[in-house]
Amino acid sequence: MITAGGKGEKSEERPDLGHGVFTYKLLKGLEDELADENGDHVITGTELYSYLTNAVLQMTNGKQNPRFGVADEGNFLFIPQKVEPAKGKLAIQVTPADAVITITPAGSSNERPFNVLSGEIEVPIGNYNITAEKDGYETAIKENVRVNKALSTQVKLTLKQKTPVSAIIDGQFLPKDAQVFINGVRVSMPYSATPGTYKIRIERNGYNPVEIDTTLNAGQRFSPNPQWTVVRTDVTKPSVSGKLQVNVTPRDAMLSVTSIDSGSTYDIGTTGEIDLPPGSYVLTAKREEYNGEAKNLIITPNQRTLITLTLRPKNPEKALATIEIPNLPTDAKVSVDGLQVTQPYLVSPGSHVIRIDRAGFKPYEKRENLSPGQSFIVQPVWIPIGAGRGLPPMSAMAVSMVIPGLGQHLQGHRNRGFIYEGLILGTGIFAIITTSHHHSTLNEYTDVRDELYLEMQQQMKMTAKIKNLFNEQDKLYDKAVSAKNLALISQIIFGIVWAFNAIDAGFLIKPNQDNPGFSVNIQPTIDGAIFVAKASF
Repeated sequence: MITAGGKGEKSEERPDLGHGVFTYKLLKGLEDELADENGDHVITGTELYSYLTNAVLQMTNGKQNPRFGVADEGNFLFIPQKVEPAKGKLAIQVTPADAVITITPAGSSNERPFNVLSGEIEVPIGNYNITAEKDGYETAIKENVRVNKALSTQVKLTLKQKTPVSAIIDGQFLPKDAQVFINGVRVSMPYSATPGTYKIRIERNGYNPVEIDTTLNAGQRFSPNPQWTVVRTDVTKPSVSGKLQVNVTPRDAMLSVTSIDSGSTYDIGTTGEIDLPPGSYVLTAKREEYNGEAKNLIITPNQRTLITLTLRPKNPEKALATIEIPNLPTDAKVSVDGLQVTQPYLVSPGSHVIRIDRAGFKPYEKRENLSPGQSFIVQPVWIPIGAGRGLPPMSAMAVSMVIPGLGQHLQGHRNRGFIYEGLILGTGIFAIITTSHHHSTLNEYTDVRDELYLEMQQQMKMTAKIKNLFNEQDKLYDKAVSAKNLALISQIIFGIVWAFNAIDAGFLIKPNQDNPGFSVNIQPTIDGAIFVAKASF
């Protein structure tokens, strides 16, 4: 028996605690296991009295001293039980799929927001604000989304792409002395223009003017790249010339060639080609943030002289990368990171999305991580509209969700499919072994607990056997908890590998265009068409 105080002592009541001091400390000692002195998850009456005496005396400044008495042999035992917070599921689907999702508990300033991927997660019940963001798109928000216990709440967010309002004409390929006229009005570079059709005229001393007609779309960046021809001052005498072709890296370096015989200097456009009178010359290549290069050469009549120069960057880590597409059809349009460009195109090092659109063919799109100074050659594969390679993303994900690795096989990534099949087989076997071990240890713990209960019912006092059973129960409890945690971890790993296998098949890989596992073709005939579907594993 434990009393709140000794004879003649008054039990102190505290309105701010909602209880008396004794009751408050009694609940804290049991619920938070503060009275468990030896940490064995079992609180005896003696441990509880020891905790209450110190806690109540301290809180009442020695005015209230609990008392403890035992009517007979034996002791009270308290085994605390932990209660997990109630949880529900939150299933989030966002378009585009790579948008960043942020979840913030609504109405709580203490809980921090956290980021997740599209899919289903388990969260404590309550209200949440969900935000999806991506560069170039408007932010999508859903507020006060309610998550209920043991239920799955569905949330769909669709981001709208921001619409560019103007086009840009820049002069990255133009020499400094060039003058640009747009629709007859001289302008400076870069020039912002509304979408429409424009007549561009570029003039330069010593060279014939170049005129370009182009149609600009919203968000397009257009870089004029004229081929300069030298103005011939003597048209009465036919001249015999040679051709100079210069391949330089980076491609936007400024090229000039100076005649050793006459001292005349000629600028070479970014096409790297110019007709020159026969003789000896010095070729010079310059660009900001690069070391210049010079080379002597001789131009021979009616012959092409080919020179290759590579400029070394002053700071190799900041050198620009070059994107080139050899033999690009004239009706193809190239865009980098969503902006239409002309080639060759120079970009800062890093990850970039290259897209090529062409009428009658499926768009070619590829993400490439470019290193400083790299010259990246794009070789697009043109697939006529009406031909399909691989499965749609959702279909590939669904197939791999049912049969792991099958979606990768049908997308033409067989080695990837074998890897996921092996991973899921291994993690599945590991989960079965650990779960079986957990059940075995749990049965052992239950048997000892039942034996302890029967022994305590019969003896009604602490004996050596009961004490031994208590010790054995504690060991088996720890063993069962460890086995449970290992089984839970193995099951979580198994589930993560299974889910990631489905996500990988649907969204992280694209159909192998060279060797697809599944393909669809529509072949026209005289009186209709033939639908051909092929699958290989």
